[in-house]
Amino acid sequence: PRMNEIVDSFLARRNPVVKLGVLLVLSLSLTVIFDPVTPAVFALLGLLAAWGLGGVRPLRLVRAMAPLLAAAAGIMMANLLFGREVAGDVVLGSWGPFTVTEARLMVGGSIALRVLAFAALSLSFVFTTEPGLFVLSLVQQLRFNYRVAFGVLVGYRMLPLLQSEYQHIRAAQ
Repeated sequence: PRMNEIVDSFLARRNPVVKLGVLLVLSLSLTVIFDPVTPAVFALLGLLAAWGLGGVRPLRLVRAMAPLLAAAAGIMMANLLFGREVAGDVVLGSWGPFTVTEARLMVGGSIALRVLAFAALSLSFVFTTEPGLFVLSLVQQLRFNYRVAFGVLVGYRMLPLLQSEYQHIRAAQ
């Protein structure tokens, strides 16, 4: 299949509004969970669902996740080095003016893994949902105004263009 083509799979045949609902419920639940284990499980399940149930090639997932891995690593490092001081926290290491503590590690890991979980879940939706069927489903099941639905379709169709533009800019640099 081409880069932006939807592969016929179990997830591709599911109703787009139902998939969107599952995505929203999982994403909202991630916003109130603060341990690092749950987001890691969500991220892994999102990637496994895209691969196993959605037929998305692992290389495609890795390429899409690469910039988000860099962002998650940056978030983790920023929290480790500049995080909030907590009284009685266990110091894991020190480097000049920077101190790495257990609380900073937990908070940084939790936030970084949440970013990856949001990304994995969103990618499993985007890579397994045909834009036209998504808009049609929004109009039929959720009674969206067709003008709003068309706006969503335009935005959804822009994602591959933005990815292509990013690759061109990267290649030019």
